[in-house]
Amino acid sequence: MAIQGFLMAILTFVYVAATILLVRVANHANSLSKKNVEELTKIEKERLRPLVEARLDSDAPFIVLRVSNQGQTPAYSLAFEINPELQQVLGGDGCYPSSKSQKPIGIVERGIGSLGAGASETAIVGTFSRIKEVYPQMRFTGNLHYKNGSGTEYSTPIDLDIRYMEGSLHVHHKTLHEVANELENIRREIGHIGSGFHELKVITKTAEQKRAEDDAFVADATATLQEMESKAAQQDGSE
Repeated sequence: MAIQGFLMAILTFVYVAATILLVRVANHANSLSKKNVEELTKIEKERLRPLVEARLDSDAPFIVLRVSNQGQTPAYSLAFEINPELQQVLGGDGCYPSSKSQKPIGIVERGIGSLGAGASETAIVGTFSRIKEVYPQMRFTGNLHYKNGSGTEYSTPIDLDIRYMEGSLHVHHKTLHEVANELENIRREIGHIGSGFHELKVITKTAEQKRAEDDAFVADATATLQEMESKAAQQDGSE
C-alpha cells in the first residue's frame, strides 16, 4: 500500500508538472500569435496609410506648389510647418501688373481638409525671378502634418529646394499621342495646299516678337489669376 501510494503521488506530481508545462507552452504560443497579429496589423496599416508630399514644380512661366497624396487612403487635416513662410509673390518686370505683391497661399496658411488617394492640389507661388528676389536662399524646410481616417497622425519632412532651377530651361516633352496629332495636322495641311484649298504662307518671327509674345502670355496669366482670386474673395464675402 505504501508503494502504491508513493507511485500515485509520483504520477500526480508528473501530471501536475505536465499540466503546468502545457499551460506555459500554450501561453507562450498565444503571446507569439498575438504579437504576430499585431505586427501584421501594423504592416497592413502602414501599407494602407496616406503618404503626402509637397514639392515646388516648374509650370512655365510660374513655379507652383504641388501637394499630392501618394498613399492608398485619404489624408485629413493637412497642415504646413514651413520656414521661411512660403507666400505667393507676383508682379515685377515683364508681368502685369508690374506692381509687386506678396500674400499668403491658401493651402499653406489654412491647410487642406482632406486629400484623396492619388489626388493633388496646386497653388501658384510666382515666377522664378520674383521668388529669388523675395527668397534669395531659394529653399524652404519644415514638415507637413496630416492624419488618416482613424486619427493616426503622420508627418512628412519638407525640403523644397529650387536652386537647381536657376539657369534651366523649361522643356515640354510631347507624348506620342500629341506627336501623332501634329503629324496628322501637317499631313492634312499639306493636302490642302496641294489641292489649292489653302495658300502657302510663310511667317517669320524675330526674337523681340517672341519675347513680346511671352511677356503678353505672362501678363494674361497673371490677370486671369487675379480675376479668379477676386471672384473667390467676393464669393467668400457674400457667404
